[in-house]
Amino acid sequence: MNTWSFELEETNAQTGEIENKSYSLATVPTWNEKSILARAERLSAEAAKVWIAPQLKPDVLDAYRSNTTQAGQKYAITDHPYLASGPIHELFEAFRQAVLTLDPYN
Repeated sequence: MNTWSFELEETNAQTGEIENKSYSLATVPTWNEKSILARAERLSAEAAKVWIAPQLKPDVLDAYRSNTTQAGQKYAITDHPYLASGPIHELFEAFRQAVLTLDPYN
C-alpha cells in the first residue's frame, strides 16, 4: 500500500462478515471539488461509525451545560481581574481595539 492508500475493516451488512476495503487517492481519476466532497462525505460516514456519540441521561448532560445569562446582562473588565493589569491587559486592549475597528458604526 502506498502513502496515498489506506485500508478499513467493514462489516458486510448482508453477511455479517468482516471485509478489508482499500481506499486510494491514486485511483481517483480527477481530483477536483466534486471528488474532494465525495471523499469527505465517505470519510465522515466512516468516522461517525467509529466515534459514536454517547447516549447520556439528561441529568448527566445538565452537569456540563453552561449557565444561561439573563437578557441584557453585560460584562465589564472588572468581571475578569486577570485582564486588569500586566502584559495580558495590553494584549486584551490590542484585541479589543482590533475588534472595535471591525464595527462600521463605532
